[in-house]
Amino acid sequence: MNIRIALDSAMTVLILTAMAYRIIGGIAHEITGIAAIALFICHNILNYRWYRNLAEKRYTGRRYAVTAVNALLVLSALVLAVSGILHSKDLFGLASEENDSFAGSWQIHALAAYWTFVLISVHLGIYWNTIAGKFWPRRSAVMAYALRAAAAVTALWGVKACLERNLGSKLILYYSFDFWHTGEHALSYMASYFTIMVMLSFTTYYILKIKKTVKSKKGEYAMKKTTAIFSILTAAVTLGAANGSAAQSEPKEQIVASAGKGEAYDGPDKYFTGKVKVQPIAPEISPSRNVIAYVTFEAGARSNWHDHDGGQTLVVTAGKAWTREWNGKAYEAKPGEVIYCPPNVKHFHGASPEGPMTHVSIVENIGGKNVTWMEPVTDEQYKAAGRMIKGE
Repeated sequence: MNIRIALDSAMTVLILTAMAYRIIGGIAHEITGIAAIALFICHNILNYRWYRNLAEKRYTGRRYAVTAVNALLVLSALVLAVSGILHSKDLFGLASEENDSFAGSWQIHALAAYWTFVLISVHLGIYWNTIAGKFWPRRSAVMAYALRAAAAVTALWGVKACLERNLGSKLILYYSFDFWHTGEHALSYMASYFTIMVMLSFTTYYILKIKKTVKSKKGEYAMKKTTAIFSILTAAVTLGAANGSAAQSEPKEQIVASAGKGEAYDGPDKYFTGKVKVQPIAPEISPSRNVIAYVTFEAGARSNWHDHDGGQTLVVTAGKAWTREWNGKAYEAKPGEVIYCPPNVKHFHGASPEGPMTHVSIVENIGGKNVTWMEPVTDEQYKAAGRMIKGE
């Protein structure tokens, strides 16, 4: 296989992996992100002739468009890399849990990530003939049609995934981000975004093909075939938008649904001490940015130290809740009582040693995240909170 194709394939896998950062974890996200940027730099070095030819050839409308896409892609990748380094907590250590001087880099990083993803997808569509020629230099007519059919089916699935992931709102930093741990497998998440990538590439390829065949004197049959394929995709987009509008756009009327129907999952050990169960209560419906879930802690279980950009409200429904601010007061809350933690206040919460506790957690997504996890609460810190609560 051509070294460029191998490099670009690896870069695509790394990008899809890095996008699942809330599933794979912070350090894995940083490692895959840096590796993807390194391969992106190699890709540009290997294609240096494109830069050298920028001032040499005559520009057409298509070439202006292609140049603009490539330039925006380089710019978004640069912003993605710089903002990622500034917000790094594990590899570069420029941001710490206690003091993140580059807090705004998170929003910029999230925005650049989704734009880079879209522009890479469009870039693939622009150069699809070249890429396909490298992968399958001697494909038969049957194989060519089979590949087109597979791409069309994947693109149709990508329409559904695009609506489910609410990709459009992510490109303008106005979206309800996925719950901080959905229980979804990383491969499922990556496959979903892969279908979106195929859909965007597929659409770009056939838009350009239509424009090209319009100008061709021999393109009447090709034009009819291309138009038919593109019409199918357009119809699918329209149908998908209609079917997904209730879940992805602002509702026009009240919605009544059963609470707690989301898949429950165990609180990850890296974020909790002891046994914890999380039960999402309701789906996020735009334009709301709230994330709501039941969280049940076994006796003595507690969260890590953490904070929330949008603050947090806890409604205790069973047991006794313990909570404490970093170097601050500790409190106990009983069923029917509400704990409110202001934005960016480092704290923990969990059950007392006497028995399990359940609370409703309400947090708000700000710029694509709703929680910043920090170090575990030690046994001594937990016991100190208990002594403070008991007035000892």
